Amino acid sequence: MGNVTNFEDFSDMLVDHGRQQGLVQGRAEGKAEGERDALLRIVAKRFGRIPPAFVERIEQAAAAQTQAWIERALDADNLAAVFADKAAPS
Repeated sequence: MGNVTNFEDFSDMLVDHGRQQGLVQGRAEGKAEGERDALLRIVAKRFGRIPPAFVERIEQAAAAQTQAWIERALDADNLAAVFADKAAPS
């Protein structure tokens, strides 16, 4: 019977760990979604209708890329400048 208690404790620990990981992942996904929404709103406000190809790029972008595009969208002269591929400095 003692082994069952140990197993139950171990099981509870695994469930708690999984729950914590889920919360962290959920927060990160929520933040990324909020940043994508912000970028879409900024770009639409500054440049008007967003072509579907750009919407798709935004929806598939990594968080770091979305953040870079937000920064560019604040000062860019046109939509293409926001999404232009920037070469890394050498």
